[in-house]
Amino acid sequence: MRIMRGIAFGFVILLLLAFLIPEPVFMPVKGATSKDWNAKSFWYEPWGSSGTHKGVDIFAKKATPIVATTHMWVLYKGVLSKGGSVVLGLGPKWRLHYFAHMQSIDEDIGYFVKAGQRFATVGDSGNAKETVNKSLDDEMDAPTYGVNAPN
Repeated sequence: MRIMRGIAFGFVILLLLAFLIPEPVFMPVKGATSKDWNAKSFWYEPWGSSGTHKGVDIFAKKATPIVATTHMWVLYKGVLSKGGSVVLGLGPKWRLHYFAHMQSIDEDIGYFVKAGQRFATVGDSGNAKETVNKSLDDEMDAPTYGVNAPN
């Protein structure tokens, strides 16, 4: 019983310490400005078969570098039917950072990515080809970035 209480106490301390870790913030698409965001895409509904779009589209030319918005542990990198090439990371304060519709993910990213580190390039993988308004510019693509904080 005493051991279980010690483990539980240690776990609670670990959870609380994660909220104290500084969170540097970077724009996920290199060179993007506030004019490159599609504000109407954030939590937009209805969004095709996805129901609700749970991120924001940032328009940039294909192959533009994507950088880590903060320090994060890479929980998943791979390909999903709707998100295309995706990376899911866990950052400070237990926030999940989701990057989707990328052209490529750097092969050498390990389990930890530093804030501002390049790890992918802009693309239109997954269902982005269907949802991006191509009338803006045929050479522009919109990777999606989303962050989810615990309640």
